[in-house]
Amino acid sequence: MAYDVGMKQVRQITPMLRGVPDFSNISQFNQYETGYQYVIVCSVPTFLTTAAKKGYKLSDGSSVETLINNFVNAIEQESKGVSGFEDLQSESMDITDGITTINAIQKVTQQGGGSFSMSFYEKSGTPIIKLCEYYLRGIKDPRTQAKTYNGLLGDGIDVPGFEKEVFTFMYINTDNTCKRIEKAYLLTNVQLTKAETTIYEATKGDIANKEITLEFNAFPIDGAQVDELAQRMLSKLYTRTDATKLVLNSNDYDYFVLDRYKNDDYGYNKENTAYTVDYKRLDDQKV
Repeated sequence: MAYDVGMKQVRQITPMLRGVPDFSNISQFNQYETGYQYVIVCSVPTFLTTAAKKGYKLSDGSSVETLINNFVNAIEQESKGVSGFEDLQSESMDITDGITTINAIQKVTQQGGGSFSMSFYEKSGTPIIKLCEYYLRGIKDPRTQAKTYNGLLGDGIDVPGFEKEVFTFMYINTDNTCKRIEKAYLLTNVQLTKAETTIYEATKGDIANKEITLEFNAFPIDGAQVDELAQRMLSKLYTRTDATKLVLNSNDYDYFVLDRYKNDDYGYNKENTAYTVDYKRLDDQKV
């Protein structure tokens, strides 16, 4: 299968809905379909990666490195999408003779920094919540408001700064081929703003999965340079050879369970049942 990633181009639409709709010309009804999006974690805050390299652990014994890996995997593979984007808008000025008024565009405004969110079903061990909590406590201790980086100041990081505290995400929206990009945004200066610790509230007998919302501040960037970067990132998802490779054709997917039987190592006591059971003799038995 060819993985020729590119930008979705505008198709020519001919007039066909005046008078009798020409439903025989079905090409006119190719609609924009939503629901195809990818989030790629481009960078992780320096104070988190430094803690991982130095072997820092949480109070439950989990390593920060494992926490980051789980968080990145959740963002990239389990996010339902990103909410918080705003429309490109205009502001108008009035032109009037004192009696009659018309409007003309005076200013066009684009979204600056804003609040965004993503939804997930939290995993056992609550890795997303724990990463958010570790992140926020490192930036400012909630009891003292001191910036501590969870002990890293003076032990790997000497001077704190915003540049050591931000993620970068790439958000890619594609068409239904998953290869043609409709729109891409580079979300910069990403700071997580909440650890949803209320997830730990429970009622006896109320057994359910928990959906959580990851909230963060970011500054979105779009344009030709972002589109080019998004194309390279999406193309790499198809061509890489590790477990995170993007496979669209389920016939080509290398399911985890198949690895167990590559050497015909299956059956009772790990013996190939084709050689240990005489199926013909069983079929000849009369009941």
